Amino acid sequence: MTSCPSCVMAPRISTASRLAKLIPALAFALLALLATSATARQLSRASLAATVPFDAIRSCLTDPDDVFQFTSLPAGFEPSDAIFDDRSNQLFVVSDDGTVAAFRPDGELVATWGVQVPDWVVESSGVKLKKRKGKGRKGKVASVRADLEGCTIVPDRPDFLYLAMEFPPALLEFSLTQGRVIRAFPLASFIGTKPTTAGVEALTFIPDPAAPHGGWFAVGRQSDATIFVFDVPPIYGTRVHPLVLRGTMQPPGPREDLSALLVLPGEEQLVAVFDKPQVAVAIDLRDARFVNELLAPTTLSSAVHVDVARGPEAMTATTPYRGIEAFALARTGPDRDRLMLFLGLDVNKSKTRELYRLTCRVREP
Repeated sequence: MTSCPSCVMAPRISTASRLAKLIPALAFALLALLATSATARQLSRASLAATVPFDAIRSCLTDPDDVFQFTSLPAGFEPSDAIFDDRSNQLFVVSDDGTVAAFRPDGELVATWGVQVPDWVVESSGVKLKKRKGKGRKGKVASVRADLEGCTIVPDRPDFLYLAMEFPPALLEFSLTQGRVIRAFPLASFIGTKPTTAGVEALTFIPDPAAPHGGWFAVGRQSDATIFVFDVPPIYGTRVHPLVLRGTMQPPGPREDLSALLVLPGEEQLVAVFDKPQVAVAIDLRDARFVNELLAPTTLSSAVHVDVARGPEAMTATTPYRGIEAFALARTGPDRDRLMLFLGLDVNKSKTRELYRLTCRVREP
């Protein structure tokens, strides 16, 4: 080593001393990062479409300014779910007989599609169906109409409608441009494989930019009102794609006869509608149990159950309408100060199948 008489050697600092100085700085940086992430998540959710307060839902159900009945339903059409698409200004409604219909808010029927279930969807479901009329072998069917019970839209996938089929239980990715099922996401391992009329009954998309693919799918089971929360699958993949279960949730309200789910834009609330009890309840998506337990990084083997019913009293609305199967909403008007509620009714005793639009003014808080 070269001698340097004028150099002053720096004092040696032990490794322990270095770590002692470094750890507080790292901890502070980590806390700042977590705080930033939480804030960004809140802001991103709050900046969704125009806010729809739950009080506006309650008011519109009980005291609407206007009630309009759709008179252009296709023959035999039984509304089982609905979703309004702001981009196209159309209401998509699905029927138990496998029909998807698109309406203008004024009631004009724009288009219909018959959703056929290919053999590969049935085979992937893990269930066996008896031979039906027409072509097909035992355990297989050659394109039968889907028993549709739910529908939703993923905003950044405008060409697709996501459908919930009761049996065999599955989510279907339906192309509106091609008019056919593109992919299937089996639900039998979560919902069950026995034929039932109280299985998959509701579907909605929960937007969340912090999610792997922009949000979550919430699937409701009618029999016990359990809500299953799944990762939204990536836009591309195999035609039979597995779903990743985040967990299940027990909403407030009756523990049976769940018929519809929807998210209130800007309010971070998930609304669960119950058919025969004639009740709608709001679930706070900011609930720490929902965010920290259900949406925390997890795998299928560690999926959790969250009983949101046990906690603060939920906001509830009594519906004067019996047999609500389809439930959708949209804001309208020059200042978006009016709310449109779309209700699909299926009252078995009177064999009533009807679709209504309720309109009322939104009173901002």
